[in-house]
Amino acid sequence: MAATFALVALSGLADYLTGFQLSLFVFYLLPLCLAVAAVGWRFGVATSLLCVATWLTSDLLAGAHYLNPFVPVWNALIALCTFLVVVWLLASVISLHRETEERVRQRTAALTEEIAERVRLEMVVLEISERERRAIGHDLHDGLSQHLTGTALVAQALGAKISLRSAEDAADVRKIVALIEQGGGSVAAGLRGARAAPPLHRRDQVPAAGPERPPVLLLRRAGL
Repeated sequence: MAATFALVALSGLADYLTGFQLSLFVFYLLPLCLAVAAVGWRFGVATSLLCVATWLTSDLLAGAHYLNPFVPVWNALIALCTFLVVVWLLASVISLHRETEERVRQRTAALTEEIAERVRLEMVVLEISERERRAIGHDLHDGLSQHLTGTALVAQALGAKISLRSAEDAADVRKIVALIEQGGGSVAAGLRGARAAPPLHRRDQVPAAGPERPPVLLLRRAGL
């Protein structure tokens, strides 16, 4: 506010020193704009009245003479209307700018909340996927691995019995036992790799989707 009054006083002094024949009307717009931008439109209206009074007083002190006393009143009214229009336009622009900033802030906050919610949901999905992966691994270890181990033991016992009758058939049985043990080792290695894999807590750790088959479907097709 002090800067506004100082600018009005400087404009009035310059207007007085240059004389009434040289108009410095436009320089009164600087404190007027400053008043609206710094304080508000109400203070801008008060500054408009002060600018008109200062401008008219400076001309009268500089020696301006009017044949009709209505002339300075008319000039003051025209100047006041001009200042008020400037105040209204500037206040509208400032209000529109502030409303735009508020809308941007609100939309940014809403977008931030939406992103945070999506990240939270992704974390929940990844945690559920991790639990399902470990549950399937435990099921395979407790079910398929033990089943293959038992099958290998039964086949070994059968091979021992067959070896007493036919060495060739016993060799075939040993091949079957080796294949079963190899399958059990592959399942165990796969389970160790699944347990050693890092948890899926970030998007860049999500493995690429591939043509995998559900383990339960494989077990059903194998008749286990």
